[in-house]
Amino acid sequence: MGGKRTYGSGNIEARGGRFRVRLRMPDGSVAQFGTYATREEADGVLAAASERLAGGIERTSSTTLAELGARWLDERRATHRNAAKDESVWRRQVGSAAIGASAVGTLDARDVATWLKALGQATAVSAITKAGGGAVLRRTERRLSRSVVRQAFKLLRMCLDAALEEGLCATNPARAPEVAKQLRMLRSPTTQEGWTYLTEAEIAAIERSDAIVDVQRLPILFAIYSGLRQGEVFGLRWADVDIDSPSPKMTVRYGFGATPTKSGKVATVPLLPAAVDVLKRWRPIAPPSPRLGLVFPNPDGGCYARGYDRGWADRAYGQGKQRKVLSGIKTRVGITRRVRFHDLRHYADLLVMPMRGPTLASRRGICGVEAFPDAA
Repeated sequence: MGGKRTYGSGNIEARGGRFRVRLRMPDGSVAQFGTYATREEADGVLAAASERLAGGIERTSSTTLAELGARWLDERRATHRNAAKDESVWRRQVGSAAIGASAVGTLDARDVATWLKALGQATAVSAITKAGGGAVLRRTERRLSRSVVRQAFKLLRMCLDAALEEGLCATNPARAPEVAKQLRMLRSPTTQEGWTYLTEAEIAAIERSDAIVDVQRLPILFAIYSGLRQGEVFGLRWADVDIDSPSPKMTVRYGFGATPTKSGKVATVPLLPAAVDVLKRWRPIAPPSPRLGLVFPNPDGGCYARGYDRGWADRAYGQGKQRKVLSGIKTRVGITRRVRFHDLRHYADLLVMPMRGPTLASRRGICGVEAFPDAA
């Protein structure tokens, strides 16, 4: 009869012509010790791992987490579109934290849970531009966003998965039950939605305000009426826009820097009449972009860097008594509540929602119900 395996027992699993080594640990978890080309090689690894475990040596790597992370991120850079953002999150939240100096082979669930708890209480930083150029990072009074905490934890977990595959550690402590419990504790209950959208009065303020000119106004209105993500707005090309046919549409294929979209898919979608009107007003005054043919290029005709918001938010410059705040479009048109550029696209989402779209859209006079038969 089969019973529950005791620690030290293991097995070799055939996977697509290769062989994966697994070993049961004292805490009941099953550790993976890599995948090998031959059964003989896997047998040798399993025997050595069992011997180390029997001798009480469960963790073997003295490589620090920061060192491992730098190597792991470097290897995945060529295949991941958000590699630069991942590296920034890792550097600030993992590599420079106390856990980053720990040897990978000595990490346990308590170390990860302690780091995660501290991360949930940490404050965010903002970049302050110095008068002579460059920028410095400065702590704010805001807590780190939940999305940053989740992203940092996800990167740590994936990095330790890779370490496990290499045999640098016996288990992945980021997958322990007590860590999952700590992660759940960081999810503060709320009755508020995680995103917002502009009201009709706020959109009217953008459309009519004398505090901004059309070269500032029209890209913001297009972001509102198109429903595109931030990077997709600035990656859009005239060759992918049809605003002169009876059925205006656009093909969305790029994000910031001519990279693929967040979904990694190309989609052709209809344009709302309001978005068509914005593009027709923009076309005669659009800056040239001879090489890429971008709809909203930077002054050199290229694509804006990741995160650019076309002057929507306020900008702070300098420090101390020299610190100055340059009002963004949002402030100049009189919008006082927190609305990110990323939130602008949610207004277009509302126009096509089955329960709310027709009433709102027809009241605004910016799209016909017939354009969205599912909402009729």
